[in-house]
Amino acid sequence: IRLMPPLLVLNDGCMFFGFTIRKAAGVGLGLEVARASNNRGLLVEDILADGAIESWNRQVVSGSQSVKAVLRGDMIVRVDDSVDSDEMLQICLESNMIKLYIVRGCACTEKAPAAKDVAGDPAHCRARDRCPSGRVQLLSDGSFSAWLPTANG
Repeated sequence: IRLMPPLLVLNDGCMFFGFTIRKAAGVGLGLEVARASNNRGLLVEDILADGAIESWNRQVVSGSQSVKAVLRGDMIVRVDDSVDSDEMLQICLESNMIKLYIVRGCACTEKAPAAKDVAGDPAHCRARDRCPSGRVQLLSDGSFSAWLPTANG
């Protein structure tokens, strides 16, 4: 284990880091994520334009903190004090100041099957609903949508 404050790099190359991000008024995180199969993480599938994460990435990419740019394949394992996927999503939607903890390059980045891999028509899910595993977008405008398989396939 090698400590590179505030970055932890394990012998197998797995990295763990955290940072605090502030969302501007009317701006969401701008991430497309999939829930981990154990409901204890959010796998980053895409960085959406005009969101807080895209802005964060632009700020850190050319400096000494460039390793903290959020990438596709990163696993968000904790948001503030929560490790539950549903709670993490809710915090991301409702809070303007968010502490994200991310793991990169580990075997723990297993995700739930994306809705496109499961038979059924997309169904829209609003932020106030509790959604089962599926693909979720935390849109740059602060809204939230999910595509989920229907019960009848």
